[in-house]
Amino acid sequence: MARHPARGWSAPQRPCHVVDGATLAPLLAEAGAARGETRWQAEGHRVRLVVRPLLPHERICADLD
Repeated sequence: MARHPARGWSAPQRPCHVVDGATLAPLLAEAGAARGETRWQAEGHRVRLVVRPLLPHERICADLD
């Protein structure tokens, strides 16, 4: 997570994806089975996943800034 000087910890850098419905269950299953040695890739780049529920005022990725 990036540190925002005025607000403390903020949302991770992009890309950001909000998932729900049919996409949510498989993602949670994969994330729940992950271990410390699990490595994630997207389009050939190593990535870090941050999975958390949206807060009531958050609907889209721009709301996380």
